[in-house]
Amino acid sequence: MHSFLVVHLLLCFIYAIFMYKKRGQQAVYCFVVVFLMPIAGFFFLFILNMLKSSGRDIDFGIFNTDEAAFIPNIGFVKMVDYEREVNIVPIEEALLINSDDVKRKLIIDIFKEDAVSYIDFLEKALNNRDTETSHYAAAAVSDIYRKFSLELQSFSVKYEMDRSNTDVLIPYAKVLKGYLSSTLLDKKSQRKYKYAYSQVMADLLLVNPKEEYFMEKINCDINLKEFDQARHYCETFLSMYRSIEAPYLMFLKYYYIMKDNSGFYKMLSDLKSSSARFSNKGLSIVRHWSECTYEYQ
Repeated sequence: MHSFLVVHLLLCFIYAIFMYKKRGQQAVYCFVVVFLMPIAGFFFLFILNMLKSSGRDIDFGIFNTDEAAFIPNIGFVKMVDYEREVNIVPIEEALLINSDDVKRKLIIDIFKEDAVSYIDFLEKALNNRDTETSHYAAAAVSDIYRKFSLELQSFSVKYEMDRSNTDVLIPYAKVLKGYLSSTLLDKKSQRKYKYAYSQVMADLLLVNPKEEYFMEKINCDINLKEFDQARHYCETFLSMYRSIEAPYLMFLKYYYIMKDNSGFYKMLSDLKSSSARFSNKGLSIVRHWSECTYEYQ
């Protein structure tokens, strides 16, 4: 039995190394499967690969078309608050396991801090059995909505007066992005402010054509299904930033969503022959879709 485990573990490592050369980080998942399913795991992955190889077109159902998994979604730069990330689960559990006094204090603390970041938690607290807790949550949500509305009105006026002032455009874009990231809007309002955000990003690109602004603009237009606009900004992005991977990846996302096989693989070829330096994610994308190219062509 001991010798079997040693041989099995050795085979798993050899297989993982082989898969890493072919599929990059996906090798981790392959290793887990073959390790937890001795012998059967190899057959399972072999059959899965055979099924994948049997088609000729890209399987466009693999990824979500709004945020395709192969594209990095870069927004405005923000440092990760690790302490907050670690405490997300305890905060979510607070409504279930803590006393009413603790719940109330927690909501008051959130109210004093960055309430927008905890909007989902506050909305759950609206239906809490403790009326005082739900009252505090309602007050916090109302205050968030009020602050958003005031900021939007203020920046909207400044924006209409001067659409080329980055001191107005950048904070206005951040407010719109924050508003759209919340759950405060109905579908009609969401669409309205997405168009406003798209226009602000377009104006911002005229005076400050930064990489992350192009990505925000293109992602927003794709989300709005304004595909002609998205393509236009993909082309502009690529013409200005040929030496980095981001515009190629955005174009790949566009072609992927449009289900354009030839355009997708042409852009993939352009990316591979470019002087762009690949990130880990970019390298994984190129490896994955290069393998699909060989299978499907």
